[in-house]
Amino acid sequence: MPNAFKALHDENGTTHQTTLPNSPQRNGVAERLNRFLVEMARTMMRNKDVDQDLWADAIKTAVYIKNRVTSRALPVCKTSFELWTGNKPNVSHMRVFGSTCWVELHNSHIDYTFGDKAAKGIF
Repeated sequence: MPNAFKALHDENGTTHQTTLPNSPQRNGVAERLNRFLVEMARTMMRNKDVDQDLWADAIKTAVYIKNRVTSRALPVCKTSFELWTGNKPNVSHMRVFGSTCWVELHNSHIDYTFGDKAAKGIF
């Protein structure tokens, strides 16, 4: 380990540990979280029968939700978001993943008197 890297660990009171390549089972906490997020994303996608191309958005949504709900690993009635920011999360803006939505079209240079003013999308 280079001296600067070792000094940084010593300064912060951390210990540098290595694992064997291709051994994710050695990091159980991270692997469990990954599994939880993938299962949550898969459930959301299957529930709304959305395209597999939306997997990244489903994972992002799963993380967003997980950070705004309580857990046994956290103090009673606290969320990760609340512990990080000091504010209770506002979830009034949340909608069901994969719901139909309408996106307003902004083409001011073309006259759309009788044309489409919005396009159908997936939230």
